[in-house]
Amino acid sequence: MWLTVALALSHAILGGLFKTAVENNFDDRLNAEAEEILSLIDKDKTGRFIITRPPGNPRLNLPGSGWYWQIVSEKNRIIRSRSLWDNTLPMPDNLDWKTGGRMAYNAELSPGESVHISGRIYRIPGVDNRLLILTAGPLAEIKQAIDDFNSQLFWSLLALGTGLMAAVLFQIRYGLKPLRRLQNALKAIQNGKQNRLSGHYPEEIMPIVSEFNTVLEQSEQRLLRTRKEIGDLAHALKTPISIIQNETDGHPDSEEMVLIQRQSQIMQDRIQYQLTRARTAGAIHLSATNTKIAPVLQAIEKTMTMLHADHCPDMTFDVDENIRFQGDRQDLEEILGNILDNACKWADKKIQVFVGRDADCDAGHDTKNIMIRIDDDGPGLTPQQIGIALKRGQRLDESQPGTGLGLAIVKDIVALYQGKLDLSRSKTGGLSVKIILPGA
Repeated sequence: MWLTVALALSHAILGGLFKTAVENNFDDRLNAEAEEILSLIDKDKTGRFIITRPPGNPRLNLPGSGWYWQIVSEKNRIIRSRSLWDNTLPMPDNLDWKTGGRMAYNAELSPGESVHISGRIYRIPGVDNRLLILTAGPLAEIKQAIDDFNSQLFWSLLALGTGLMAAVLFQIRYGLKPLRRLQNALKAIQNGKQNRLSGHYPEEIMPIVSEFNTVLEQSEQRLLRTRKEIGDLAHALKTPISIIQNETDGHPDSEEMVLIQRQSQIMQDRIQYQLTRARTAGAIHLSATNTKIAPVLQAIEKTMTMLHADHCPDMTFDVDENIRFQGDRQDLEEILGNILDNACKWADKKIQVFVGRDADCDAGHDTKNIMIRIDDDGPGLTPQQIGIALKRGQRLDESQPGTGLGLAIVKDIVALYQGKLDLSRSKTGGLSVKIILPGA
């Protein structure tokens, strides 16, 4: 854009300068003719001015040649060139008969004939009044020269602009090539294809590559250390809790022991819940991996068939085999396992699973998002019950086994992936769980 503006301004400035130069040069030619005519002026016996002989330029004597001269005295006596024939050069407006005064203007002698006129006032020795010598030439000659120059200038600047644009594009394409390689390397890290930036980059970019690799390494080290510490803490707590539960198992009739056993189970569930959150959060910060959804669903279906052998609803799947979840496989198993486990508990006869691209994405959002929808034909949930079900440890029915943490875990994992979890009434009358997750 700036190159175009600069070339346009150059055309305007150079064109203007050339126009001024052409007009000045034309005026100089007319002034030279006037100087010659001045040298030919003399006076007769009566004291009037006369021309001793015609000017040397033959065009000034050829009728209709476009080149003219005219002498006008202060007393309005006129001598004209032969080329003017019966025409007269128009006088300038607001003429001031001050000696040495110069003037230049354009005029039209007849339709289609425009001339440029240059004039100057002289004082001739022996002549009583001052004289105005006008010389004129065809205005078309000036315009033709200007038009020819502007045309050549336009095509020259166009060629120059095209060459400069090609050079700039080549420079940008070649100069930014390392940044495109860096962008592709970052995408590869995001997609889990590599865990470090590698390759040769210019000296200006190498500090960024080095610092970014350092940040990745430090992040992984902190994550591994945190995982280890959480794991150690979990194992340290599991042993005392298991001992407490074993001791309480021997006193099933004691209300105090039952209370202790129930609280121990709650502690164990909380530990498992926090372990899941820590593991999932770590997976988000590490390089993401691509996980095919179809095999995960097949494995979970087999697990659900064994877990709910007494009452296992019929599960149907509508899954795009090519769709991948951009995240950790264990996280996807945690999400789908909890949702399908609840569906198997409450469904009457059938569960429908659909996996596809998110069709509700706006034009400005990432269209790679995937949508997972699981519908059952169970009793479903009211809007009030949905709000309660998403809270940690809240159970709507104590008749089914569980800790009340399943949906809360799903909600937290989906949120860590910046996805969406929506519960509503399904078309089959039960619960519809809709999950939006990043796809690859």
